[in-house]
Amino acid sequence: MEATIRNVLLHYFDEQTTRNATVTQIHGGHINKTFKVETANGNYLLQSLNGYVFKDLDGLMENLEKISNYLRKQVADRGGDVDRELVNIVYTKDGARSVRTEEAFWRITKFIDNTETYEVIENPAVFEQC
Repeated sequence: MEATIRNVLLHYFDEQTTRNATVTQIHGGHINKTFKVETANGNYLLQSLNGYVFKDLDGLMENLEKISNYLRKQVADRGGDVDRELVNIVYTKDGARSVRTEEAFWRITKFIDNTETYEVIENPAVFEQC
């Protein structure tokens, strides 16, 4: 595991969880570098956010948190599954929304298992399922 990623994970997880984690880059997408982090306690999405595209990364995370918190109540009130229908931010051990290193700005969200992503939707039926 790359040293930078290992150091980022240590902000979120204990030493043993970090050491035993499997990290796989998810290719595709055009803006951020994305990795799936598999641990004994669950799966996560680690992203290195593109500071060239997103000029205010702290503001981006603040907005994501506000929108997620607002939608969490809406989804819960209608009986939906907040773990599958929302982006769920994972906070660092110190309660931060993200980690900034010399190389990048990092965030972790819960990975939503058994899902697919599409970069191009060629079939209207797939679009209707979104």
